[in-house]
Amino acid sequence: MYNIFNDPQQQVAFENDGFTTLKGLLNETEIEELKNIYYQYTKGNVENSIYGMYVSIDEADEQKKLEMMLSIQQFLKPKLGKYLHSIKCHLGSFLVKVPNPHSYTYPHQDWLFIDNEKPDLFSATIWVSLEDIDVSTGSLGFIKGSHKFLNNIIGSPSPEIITATMGHEALLLSYLTFPPVKKGDALIFNNKTVHAAFPNKTDKQRIAAGIGITPEPAVLYHYHLNPNNPKRIFKLTVDEAFFHTYGNDSLRKCYHKKSMPKYTHVVDELDYQPVLFSREEIEQEIIRHGNTTNGLPIEQLFANISFKDKARFAFQYFMQRIFSK
Repeated sequence: MYNIFNDPQQQVAFENDGFTTLKGLLNETEIEELKNIYYQYTKGNVENSIYGMYVSIDEADEQKKLEMMLSIQQFLKPKLGKYLHSIKCHLGSFLVKVPNPHSYTYPHQDWLFIDNEKPDLFSATIWVSLEDIDVSTGSLGFIKGSHKFLNNIIGSPSPEIITATMGHEALLLSYLTFPPVKKGDALIFNNKTVHAAFPNKTDKQRIAAGIGITPEPAVLYHYHLNPNNPKRIFKLTVDEAFFHTYGNDSLRKCYHKKSMPKYTHVVDELDYQPVLFSREEIEQEIIRHGNTTNGLPIEQLFANISFKDKARFAFQYFMQRIFSK
């Protein structure tokens, strides 16, 4: 794996666990400046999506989405040199958990932005908290080592694409590790690392900002499920415009219309037959990689999901079992 950390201990933690913390990435003044950008564009009038939070790259207004993305990139990029080297950045989003006792962000892995056939490469997210947070506020939790044993291609769209976390949400939530996070701290995690968040049960928004990174030599890719054959996936190179044009919802629309996303170029079509696990198998891997149960209650896990979406998730889980045989 490419070495991108100035601190060798952080490099080891990132390689072994799939995540580590960048303490004090932003100071008090910088935190307020980034918050002001968030309020400038949203006035704080945002709602949690089905994903349990507001994500600014899912904004319907492309110009607004682009301006927020560029503002976050321009703000955070210069700060990263204190901790990282030989990287390049992409994307940029505000990630806000509005108070709601039912808005879980379910355990998942993020899209890959690198050539999955090159084992030294990885894509990662830097997630910066603008608040002091804990589990009750919606802090991020991780499954240590999951980037190693859940080593499938992660592509779009969700939930149409079958992934190894499907059907194991409650189990994964019970094994999450929550690193301590103070405002201005950043969590950096491999996009293959399973992560999730419990609902924000406080009376104020949990405001965070995220930016994507890869090692400098990496070419950016996106993987998109073939709408005519769910056992095949397109490997796409992407233009810059792709990032501020598409989120998961718009990619779902492309998928269901059986049209390719704009600003992409097909370079390959691959088999998509991810390695899937039974409950017993995945729990064994979770424990083997040093995870322990956190003892946190899982109350009304799917309470914020409509009946239609519950039915779709149930269908996807059923298809997962068929697909794995």
